[in-house]
Amino acid sequence: MSNLKEAISYIYDIEKNNYFMTRAIFQLAAESSKPRVEKEIKVDTKGLQEPKEPSMPVDHCMPSKPQFSRDDFSWKAWMIGSAVIAFILTVIVAGITTGMNTAKLEEGNNGLIVGFGYIIGFIVCLIFKPIFELISGHRYYKQECKAYQMDMEAYTRGHARYEQARKEYDEEYKKYEVAYKEYKTEYDKRYIAAKKDDEEKYKARQDALNSMMMQLTNKLAQSVKLLVDMYEKVGIDPNYRNIVPIGYMHEFIKLGISTKLEGADGLYYLVRKELQVDRMNQKLDDIVAKMDTIIDNQHTLYSELVGLNLKCDNMISSSIQQTNAILAQNDAIYQQNKLISNQNALMEKIQSDTQIAAYNSERMAREQEYMNYLQRYDRW
Repeated sequence: MSNLKEAISYIYDIEKNNYFMTRAIFQLAAESSKPRVEKEIKVDTKGLQEPKEPSMPVDHCMPSKPQFSRDDFSWKAWMIGSAVIAFILTVIVAGITTGMNTAKLEEGNNGLIVGFGYIIGFIVCLIFKPIFELISGHRYYKQECKAYQMDMEAYTRGHARYEQARKEYDEEYKKYEVAYKEYKTEYDKRYIAAKKDDEEKYKARQDALNSMMMQLTNKLAQSVKLLVDMYEKVGIDPNYRNIVPIGYMHEFIKLGISTKLEGADGLYYLVRKELQVDRMNQKLDDIVAKMDTIIDNQHTLYSELVGLNLKCDNMISSSIQQTNAILAQNDAIYQQNKLISNQNALMEKIQSDTQIAAYNSERMAREQEYMNYLQRYDRW
């Protein structure tokens, strides 16, 4: 009984270790897949600002010069003028006809005379209509010319101001172009240097993460081989070679519920009662990714794996911080001395100075103990 209890305890420990390392490898892979983030390059602009181009004046279109036209004739003025001329001519005709004798006007001819005067006045107005057109058109043309002169003066002043502003803008822009060229040259120089530095640091960090993943992957492969040997030596049925059924077995033995594998009260029977078949044969990767749906959260195994998750998160976080510090220290030393970094020595330092390295050392010592135990184990 003691041999089985101890063997199950060791197997359970190795299973938990393999779960722990698998999760750690996943986290390092996720960290390694993060893209490089370019840093913002800052260069003193020295107040550099592109000058603002002057806007065209509101009256930027040259006014159109007015043209004299007889079409600008005013019918209203012509009608009023015609009436006045007709009245004057009527009076004149009446005076000539009667010899300015008022007695004759009283004889009844005054209506005819007035009508005749209006007819003569109307005919005269028709004859002189072109003259009216010329007079009216000329008056309108003079008004247009005056307005045109005022518009031209405003246009000339506006364009003079614009031309002066444009000249000043052109001079400022030339200065700006020279200053911007100097700024762009300095910016490009710093950008190229910073990008190269970032790429080198990113590559060094990626190499460090890959190195730590390789450490864990190699150690995991050794642990998996030891685990297979332990399962074979102890004689665990292949259907129960998984962290979940082994966790339940460990709990049953620990509580003294069973001391054997076979039989009606054996560990196999008890595990089958507790677990569905599909939950007994889950891969370790699936357990890491979907622990909540595979393991009963009321079981001791669940609590232990939650604790391992926290321990793993802390180890990875601390190892990344230690790696970043080592890389920064290495970069500072080699930048100061203008030397080329020895990447092999740097990776060796990272492999030996992080919490992952400490964890691997601890596991190597413990698993050496398990291998020694395996050599002397007797299931009978």
